[in-house]
Amino acid sequence: MQVLHHLPLFVSRHLPLSVNLHRNTWLLSLYLGLAPVYHLIGDKYLPLFKAALAVAAVVVVLIPPLLSGKLRLPAWALGPPGFLALILLSAPGVVQAPEVFLNVMFVMDIGYAAGLMWCFFWLARQGENISVILTRALVIILPLAAFALVSALAKIPNWTNPCDQLWRPEYSIGFGSSPTQWSISLILLLPCIGLLMGEATHWRLKQEHRAVLGAALASILFVSQFMTGGRTGFLISAVSIAILAFPRQSRWLAYSGILTGIVIGGIIVSSQSPACSSHVGLDRLLALAAVDRPKPAAVDRPKPAAVDRPRPSVLPRFLANLDTLGTTRFKGYKIGLGQIAERPFLGYGFKQVLLRGHRKPEIEIHNLWIKWTTYCGVLAPIWFTIMAGLILLIAFRLVANRDDTSENRFVAAMLGLVVISGLTAALLEPNALIGSFQYTAIWWAASGSLVGIYAKERGLREWSVRFSFKRGLEIEQAG
Repeated sequence: MQVLHHLPLFVSRHLPLSVNLHRNTWLLSLYLGLAPVYHLIGDKYLPLFKAALAVAAVVVVLIPPLLSGKLRLPAWALGPPGFLALILLSAPGVVQAPEVFLNVMFVMDIGYAAGLMWCFFWLARQGENISVILTRALVIILPLAAFALVSALAKIPNWTNPCDQLWRPEYSIGFGSSPTQWSISLILLLPCIGLLMGEATHWRLKQEHRAVLGAALASILFVSQFMTGGRTGFLISAVSIAILAFPRQSRWLAYSGILTGIVIGGIIVSSQSPACSSHVGLDRLLALAAVDRPKPAAVDRPKPAAVDRPRPSVLPRFLANLDTLGTTRFKGYKIGLGQIAERPFLGYGFKQVLLRGHRKPEIEIHNLWIKWTTYCGVLAPIWFTIMAGLILLIAFRLVANRDDTSENRFVAAMLGLVVISGLTAALLEPNALIGSFQYTAIWWAASGSLVGIYAKERGLREWSVRFSFKRGLEIEQAG
């Protein structure tokens, strides 16, 4: 007991509590760069390595201020009570889950999200350059995206064992666990190219050279959408390009994206490449405009007597084609809403509402809110919507603040674009943001950064958090 009593004094003397934040953010950058990667050298130990990396990054950033009593966290909805409420309101799904493993994974996902968000909140509140952290992650993942793109286009390299441990032929979709997840993770990093170009102003490069570099990097992410597939990625790309066209600093990025999309679209339409058409769903997209045409009457047969019959409506076929284009998403929404109407507050438990898929035996409902409600009831999704709404409100206020410098507003706009893109993905995917934390970790980092910047510049209700071995954890309202 005497050892535990003197341990805080020993830590305060030998651990640099006033650490250099810039040096302690490398682990965060490394984690964000590797979080969307699900297979690389040593796939067996990669999940364990990423989990250890995430824990180490949180510990290095948050433990020193926690022990010194300087740590500040958001109060209420975006702080510890908010994430605890998220878990408690999901209790119906937790209790009814058939396996304990599902409950553990859900709680771990919430814990990952909270830890990463608070890390970036604390760093942004302390004035750390968040752009540097995120652009490092971009630099880590861009070579992997380019590698996947070259391999898909040119089939290079064509390795055999044991070299294919780095790049396995069956994973030609990218380094993610699915083409859609890999696609979304790259598009969420797209605004980080704008942050990288903002940091490039300190380099000895001319403005036109920086623009060409940024356009080349953005093209890697845009073109990857046509190789890795995922119409959700195309939609997020369109949303990102439309928003990037407004800030003056990123218009060249939006224009280059539009030009790249026109060129690739023209190549697909002209060559009708089966590989690209299947990814884009071009045949299903054209089927939306298809309308039943009456067959011409035979010449040698008399025409039947005219009978007033109602023409078959085009709407049912249009909806059926739209559902096919969305990979039966609308059918899944209809089934999910029917299940919610039966048990709106209790749900059915995690992984208890699954659909018969055309590729996989069972698939989840491709909408985070509908899926989550069928599992846990309406309370947890409503609370998460409130949390996301607060983050969007903070982003809007930062961007709309004309008293701030254009550089700070541009950083807030890029971070807000990450938040909007992630919410758009959650409308069309079952595990975006909650349920598969890894490939959307950048969303929680951007959210925490926005809240931290707002707390630093305009003030925010905060809690002071301190831990000591003698008194334990102490939380009080920050003055």
